[in-house]
Amino acid sequence: MYQHLIEQNRITHNGQIHYVQFNNIVNLGTFFAASSWVSQFINDFHKKIPQAELAEDAVKIGKALLAFRAGQYDEVIYQLNTVGIGNQDHALRVKSLLLRTYFEMDSNGSLFKSECKSYRQYFKNNSLLKAVKREGRLNFLAILRKMAKTKDWQPLRMEIDATDVLSNRMWLLQKVMSTAEWEKEMDIRFGV
Repeated sequence: MYQHLIEQNRITHNGQIHYVQFNNIVNLGTFFAASSWVSQFINDFHKKIPQAELAEDAVKIGKALLAFRAGQYDEVIYQLNTVGIGNQDHALRVKSLLLRTYFEMDSNGSLFKSECKSYRQYFKNNSLLKAVKREGRLNFLAILRKMAKTKDWQPLRMEIDATDVLSNRMWLLQKVMSTAEWEKEMDIRFGV
């Protein structure tokens, strides 16, 4: 959909793109493994974000997402450590991606456990977040911690499906499903 809007020059308004829309496009593109397209999008459109600091951070988050998709976790950490956390949307994206990165690197390691504590504190104490956002992120953390404690993730599928408010649902599903199940799920949900 976004590719079509870009081709028709309908993604910007007065030559500008909002950083949230930019981030969402990058996130979806990396999720669907369109890495070269996402790289080109980042290069072409980051200059259209009107606030320079937000544009710079959006590019870093985009590069971190591309690195995450490629399994280049040291690069993810490098990119995210240079993102300013003054913007709440960017802070949420950084916290989530760091947690997933440390999980992928070593789900039983001290970095993952430390990030779990930091993540939990951030979302429990952040009174600026809407309750539903806080709940979705804390539910994500609870499931991810369960995944770290077991090798058999298949039973967690029902919990993921049954949890109404859950951030990173599709990533969690991708982790717990077999490749064949995942491809079927993607076909049902998105026709891909």
